[in-house]
Amino acid sequence: MNASSTNIAGLGLFLNRTTGTDYNVNIDRYHYRAGNGLSIRRGYYITPTPSTVPNTELSINYAGEELAGYPETFLTTYRWLAATGWFQYTTGINRNTTTNRVSVNGITGFSYWTLAPDNVLLSQNTIQLQATLQPNKQNVLLTWKSTEKHCTAKQFFLERSFDGKTFETLATFDNLSTSQYLDLLTQPKAYYRLKWLDFENNLWYSDIATVNKPLEELVKIYPNPFSEKLNIQLIDKQIFTNLFLHDESGKLLAEVSAPCQEAEVKLNAQLANLPKGNYILIVCTNDYQVSQKLVKY
Repeated sequence: MNASSTNIAGLGLFLNRTTGTDYNVNIDRYHYRAGNGLSIRRGYYITPTPSTVPNTELSINYAGEELAGYPETFLTTYRWLAATGWFQYTTGINRNTTTNRVSVNGITGFSYWTLAPDNVLLSQNTIQLQATLQPNKQNVLLTWKSTEKHCTAKQFFLERSFDGKTFETLATFDNLSTSQYLDLLTQPKAYYRLKWLDFENNLWYSDIATVNKPLEELVKIYPNPFSEKLNIQLIDKQIFTNLFLHDESGKLLAEVSAPCQEAEVKLNAQLANLPKGNYILIVCTNDYQVSQKLVKY
C-alpha cells in the first residue's frame, strides 16, 4: 500500500498511507444479511503484511440504497476486535455525504471493518422487527419473529426513538411468546428496535424499523372555507413554523415566522383584511412542508 488513496480493485475500500513505508494487504469483501439500514451489509476483512502498519486513513464508500432510509450523517466505522467484538470509532471520523464516503484516520491495524449508524451496535439478525402504521394513522403495530428455531435470552427490550439516536424502553419481555405491541405515534417519525441481553451478558439489537406519520396528520388547517380566522393544528403547538400565504397567481401576501400558536395569531390578524377569494397557505417546519388551498367567503 502506497501513499495514494486507492479504490482497491473497485471494492469500495480506500486506503491512504499517511506516514511510514509501503506495505502489502490482502482484502476479502463479504456480504451479510441485515435489513432496514442498520448497516451497509457489506464488510471487509483486511490482512496487512506486516501485521502492524504505519498510520493509514481508511475509507468505505456506500450506495444510497444500502441505507434503506437511515440518515447517512449517522454513519461511522466499526472494527471487529476478537477480545471485545465490534468497536466503534468516534474520533478521526470524516463523513462526506457528497461522495458517499466515511473515513477514519490514524489506523495502524486491521481486521474486519464495516459501516453502521453511530451509537448503534451492529445487529445479530436473529429477530425480524416490523412496524406498520394502522388505518387510523395514529397507532403503530410492532410485530417480530425469530429467524432461528430457538431464540432465548435473559430479557428482551422493545425500544423507540424519535431522532434515531436516543432510545427509550417501551416494554420488556422474558421471552418471545409476546410478539406484538401497539404504540401511539406522537411525532412525525419514529424508530423502533428490539434489544436483548444474552446469558453471557452481551447486548444484541435487531434492525431498525421506521414509521412516518402522513403529512395530512401532521398539519390540520380548518375551517375551509373560512370567513375571518383559521385554526392551524400541528402535533406540537410550540414548534417553530413558517407560514406563507399566496393568492391564486402565486403572489406572496403574508409571511409569518414564529412558534405555531403565535404564528397562527399573527396570520389571522392579516386574514381579516383580505377580500373574498381563493388562496394558498404553505406551512413549513424543519421536518416537513404542507400546502393547502383555501377559500375565503
